[in-house]
Amino acid sequence: MSRRLFLGGGAGLAVVAAVVVTGGGATPAGAARFETGKGERRRFRLETQVSVELNSASRLYYWPDAANPRVNLAQGEALIAAACGEGRQLVARADGVEIAARNARFLLKAENGVVRIACLEGSVEVRSRDGARTLSGDNRIEIRDGTVQPVTVTPPREAETAWRRNVLVFRDRPADEVIAELNRHRPGRIILIAGKGDVRISGVIHLERADLAVEHVARSLGVKVTRLPGGVALLRG
Repeated sequence: MSRRLFLGGGAGLAVVAAVVVTGGGATPAGAARFETGKGERRRFRLETQVSVELNSASRLYYWPDAANPRVNLAQGEALIAAACGEGRQLVARADGVEIAARNARFLLKAENGVVRIACLEGSVEVRSRDGARTLSGDNRIEIRDGTVQPVTVTPPREAETAWRRNVLVFRDRPADEVIAELNRHRPGRIILIAGKGDVRISGVIHLERADLAVEHVARSLGVKVTRLPGGVALLRG
């Protein structure tokens, strides 16, 4: 099954200057903590050779004293750029998956046991329980619970990084995934209780009007919306 939804909106938010956010849970020894709240995007220069841009509701740790730059994406999504000198490489981790990069720019996303890597420039080596493989420019991979999954839909680079322009682009993605992504950006929470989480959705959502997207998702699934205080929206038949 497939549905299409479209929601208009305006220009994206400006990227916020780099800051370190603390609190809200233990930080690993020797690490610096960087995070964003709902609706925030922030860019960080971790060191001369490594920069990171965090999407909404994301958290990342960085070890500044490591021989090689080392980061761990605890949750959310990050656009990571590495330009390491001879003899150095960036090592990024998320949910048991390791990515090694010397000169590369790649997207890393970790949510609910699923890790997605999209190599935008250069090349990266991905290591998981299924072994090691190399991704070069415009290749992507999805790893669920340590196992590599076939990528049946390959979105263009513009779609992968659309969140930087305050837009979400979905192409044939399960409704559960679309709702989870909206919950990372929209205040409150959308809860699907209609049993249609596997219905495929394609479309464009402008985050400045993300709350209106709830109605469009509901119509795409053929369900009704019940709104509760605190931004909670129940989708049910």
